[in-house]
Amino acid sequence: MGFAGFEAHNIAHFSLCAGAPVWGGFGLNITNCLSVERAAALGAQGVTALPELSAARLALLGPRLPVAAIGYGHLPLMISRACPLQNVRSCAGCSKKGTLTDRKGRKFPVRCGLGVRTVYNPVPLYMGDKPDALACQREILYFTMESPVRAAKVLEMYLGNAPFDGELTRGLYFKGAE
Repeated sequence: MGFAGFEAHNIAHFSLCAGAPVWGGFGLNITNCLSVERAAALGAQGVTALPELSAARLALLGPRLPVAAIGYGHLPLMISRACPLQNVRSCAGCSKKGTLTDRKGRKFPVRCGLGVRTVYNPVPLYMGDKPDALACQREILYFTMESPVRAAKVLEMYLGNAPFDGELTRGLYFKGAE
């Protein structure tokens, strides 16, 4: 089919991708060695840890499969079939892009596609300036709404271990669930 492989964010994806290389995505909620073992039994060639894990817990997931961690990206906060923007606009003629504004005035990007709506954190996670902080075999740069120019700039900063050029979060890597 021309694909190198697929990413499974739920266990049903493994049967849909039977016979093809599959990587377990962060939607599998990989948080411990038992979940890594189950992903391996389903055929995963590697897994992406749940971004809510602390860096210390992340280090405990190996060595059964290669483990990836999200090193950059606007993380999804909510995935829904119901459109959170429908109270302010109709789906007919919608651009599939919008924002929700919280009580503090922060704007949360909303992206729609294939019947699913995703609300993203407005502040990206960034770990490029902390190259040894995540004990994993791969770091994923999760580009969702960046322009090609912005994605290239973030990649350049990340590969150069440079500080981020804007507001950022470290997620829960340094204060996550133990």
